[in-house]
Amino acid sequence: MADFGYLLAFQTGLTAGQSLISGADEVLFYEKLKFNRNSVNWRRLMMRAGQVSLVALLSANVIGGFIFGFNPELTWILNGTAFIVAMLTIWNIKDEPREKQKSTNLS
Repeated sequence: MADFGYLLAFQTGLTAGQSLISGADEVLFYEKLKFNRNSVNWRRLMMRAGQVSLVALLSANVIGGFIFGFNPELTWILNGTAFIVAMLTIWNIKDEPREKQKSTNLS
């Protein structure tokens, strides 16, 4: 029963983390690539990103199941390694500072 508590806690944390970063890819595409949200290309780009994400998730679940059958600890090692590589890659993306807008006093 203790194992289920850990699983529930970690899955809850994972889901909360995913909800916090949802939309980050859209912001990255919009800010870095300067896409117009009303264009047909914007919708195509977002659809393609969603498709790639779903295929990657499906592939990771299937491959992860085979790896787990071979060596359960290896799945955690590969998962952690992938997150570290992704984190190091993301840290190299720099955001340009925005210009401050003048505020107007409406009194």
